[in-house]
Amino acid sequence: MAYQVESYIQRVEVENPDVVLGVDISFSDSAVFKPLFSTSDQATSNLKNLLLTRIGERYAQPNFGTELLNLIFMPNTSELKTDIEETIFNAVEFWLPYISIEKIDILTAEDDPSLQHTTKITLTYSVSGFDTKTIIIYAKESGGLLIE
Repeated sequence: MAYQVESYIQRVEVENPDVVLGVDISFSDSAVFKPLFSTSDQATSNLKNLLLTRIGERYAQPNFGTELLNLIFMPNTSELKTDIEETIFNAVEFWLPYISIEKIDILTAEDDPSLQHTTKITLTYSVSGFDTKTIIIYAKESGGLLIE
């Protein structure tokens, strides 16, 4: 069951380079984790981390993550898009309740022939009503996810 934290989330922009809200999942130029100084950037990093983690992969939190990596390589049936939406909505609602999913667009080769062997998921979300952002997830034939 999810818990309510919306009333506790406040927009924070840190000006002091010695105070960091969190770290990004990618590395900076100097091969260290990139520091994040805003609530919005940290929420985006948390969302990407959630989407890239398979359920059962995380030590001490076996329910953290999504079935996204498993689903995107399933046969392209009529239920596939619904299953992808459900795994994203359920995980975000439980683990990141301060993020609201505004819209999910899922395109496959059936919808766009230029996406041969690729699934494109466009996710529009807002962080506790502060910012609305969009990330794009590409599921490639090689077996990996690319998040922009």
